[in-house]
Amino acid sequence: MTGGAPTTQEHAFDVLESLERYNRWIVDHLRPFAGQRLLEVGAGTGNLTRFFLSCEEVLAVDIDPSFLGEFGRRFGGQPRVKTEIMDIAAPVDPLGTRTFDTILCVNVLEHISADEMTLKRFRNHLVPGGRLLLLVPAHQALYGGVDASAGHVRRYDRKGLATKLVAAGFLVDKLRYFNMLGALGWWFNVRLLRRRFLPQGQSRLLNLLVPALRLEDRIAPPFGLSLIAVATRH
Repeated sequence: MTGGAPTTQEHAFDVLESLERYNRWIVDHLRPFAGQRLLEVGAGTGNLTRFFLSCEEVLAVDIDPSFLGEFGRRFGGQPRVKTEIMDIAAPVDPLGTRTFDTILCVNVLEHISADEMTLKRFRNHLVPGGRLLLLVPAHQALYGGVDASAGHVRRYDRKGLATKLVAAGFLVDKLRYFNMLGALGWWFNVRLLRRRFLPQGQSRLLNLLVPALRLEDRIAPPFGLSLIAVATRH
């Protein structure tokens, strides 16, 4: 998600649905590295899942049953897609012995206190050569009331995330900042105005600006709202 925690379930669905262009921009950075047996952690209502329906198998999990209820209504007719309510960071590994060639985890790791343990768990459930496709919020200096309201434990910097991935047993194939303009907007809202929730219209504005925001793909952004990582099981 790009904004603060919504106050109602209906508002959450509405915000997620309004980010079609933004979600596609994220997927364009990750989809080329995906295999055929995919685990999506924190699938929500399936706004990213729909870009991976060509995979042979998709297991979409989320800790919130209300999201997966909506997910089921959207993808119930897709035989390749299965859903489960799951806390990926539970003390007892909920995945058992299942393995995948791809794990997709977008805007989830920052919610998990034991993020290093979770990364190791991801590694254990990937086949050799399998890949983790990851997006997390960037720059601890941007942490503020919106993060706290959304349940974020932390934000990440590039070096720190790389260190955690390597320690968990990954080779880092790609690691870059994402959405420079969004980082400036986040700073304005969170650090200057000290907001705890972002105005509803900002997500829609961000979505409309994506064609212009994509110009940053031609460079290596020095900062960004998020970090995108692709890492291979070592």
